[in-house]
Amino acid sequence: MAHFTTTLRDIIYHYSQEDDPITIAERVGQETGRYPFILPGQDVPVEQRIKTAQDSIISSDIEFYNDEMKSEFWMQFCLSNLMREIEYEEVAMWILQFNLNIRRVIWRYNKLYETLSADIDLLNSHRRQLLRNTNGNEERRTTDHGTSSSTSSNNEVFEDTPESRLGNSDYATSITNNSGSASGETNGEGTDNSNYSDHEDLIETGFDGPQGEILKKNRDSLVDVIGAMVDECSKRIFLKLYMYD
Repeated sequence: MAHFTTTLRDIIYHYSQEDDPITIAERVGQETGRYPFILPGQDVPVEQRIKTAQDSIISSDIEFYNDEMKSEFWMQFCLSNLMREIEYEEVAMWILQFNLNIRRVIWRYNKLYETLSADIDLLNSHRRQLLRNTNGNEERRTTDHGTSSSTSSNNEVFEDTPESRLGNSDYATSITNNSGSASGETNGEGTDNSNYSDHEDLIETGFDGPQGEILKKNRDSLVDVIGAMVDECSKRIFLKLYMYD
């Protein structure tokens, strides 16, 4: 079938031909001969060629979660399908279909990749956080008001001979009457300004059940995001060969 189609390896080599030793030699003016032969040890490593061809095959407007995810996906895709023959006679049609496969699933795998990239505590089954901040400005005003009054009266009696009559039957030498009154009023007013702040941050973590079981469940829930995306994006773009008896 390679007479009518081509392999992914040939496509990668085509888009990384600027890295060929022959091209590099011609660029610097070195003689390469009419039919140069490149020894395997002199050729550019395949992984380097894959990195060079990435931007020529994956559309620039497809948004991956980050560049690390994009590079790892492309590397694994090429290494998994390097010698497979494409399902189209035109390389341009294969590239269009390949990018269409990516567009259909990229939103879902971006979410999965973001979830697995988060800092997750695999050893605890619950986490509670209490955060409270209080700030205030309080003004207190007090007013005091009071009045008072008093009266007094007393008699000073000097008895020498009973000449002055006190009552019906009491007499005294002299009698002095003293009387008086007093009143007063008090007023008071005050203001108290108080500024206060309060901060409380409490984090509680723990686990329910055996900690090893919790760790096993968390690790079993991890997904091979890049591998699953490679498998899904490899569908309907490579030939399938079937053997019949």
